[in-house]
Formats: sequence, C-alpha cells, structure tokens
Amino acid sequence: MPAALLTQLLVSQSKKGRRSTPEADAIAHLTERELEVLRCLMKGLSGNEIGATLYISPNTVRTHIRTILRKLNVHSAATAVAFARRAGVGALLAVQNDLGAALLEGPQAALGMAPSR
Repeated sequence: MPAALLTQLLVSQSKKGRRSTPEADAIAHLTERELEVLRCLMKGLSGNEIGATLYISPNTVRTHIRTILRKLNVHSAATAVAFARRAGVGALLAVQNDLGAALLEGPQAALGMAPSR
C-alpha cells in the first residue's frame, strides 16, 4: 500500500470521533517520497544515507528536505522530526512495518484471517 494512501487512511480514521491536529493535517500534504525522506530523518539517517537508501542524489535529498520544511512551516530537520512525532508518524511507521510483514505472509494474514488450505 503506498505510504501516502496509508497516511491519508490513518489520518481520516483518526478524525472519526476526535479533532484532527494541525500537525497531522500538515503531514497529510506531504507526497509519498517526502514521507519516505521524513521517515529516514526520523531514523537518524544523514542526507547521504537517505540518498543511498532511496536511490536518489544528495541534491535531491536536500530539495525534498527543503520542501518538507516549507510544507510543515518549520526551520530545521530536527524540528520536522519532532513535528512528525507529534503528528503520530512514529506510530504510522509501526503500523506500516506490521502491515508489511503481514503482507509478506499473504493477504489473509494482512487482514488477520487464517490462510485457506
């Protein structure tokens, strides 16, 4: 499942029965690639490490980070990471990791169903 779609789904689910936070609303405006860069920043990767991980040039990493900072209206990568944590992106990472592991086991496992035999 694309990260942007999963983010929108989780943000929409979190809006049911409670108010959305400004942080979550801002995060929802990031592209899938910007979310990938932000997740790498949250893992503590450097710009060169992010580039190697995502197969993009360091200049492209800098461009994505500048765009993330502008969209989140923050002035540093560290502030963007704190902003993302307040928005619950860390929890989103855990859900995605769990979902990814389940998908590797098969669609029924991802949906919490026993595999058919």
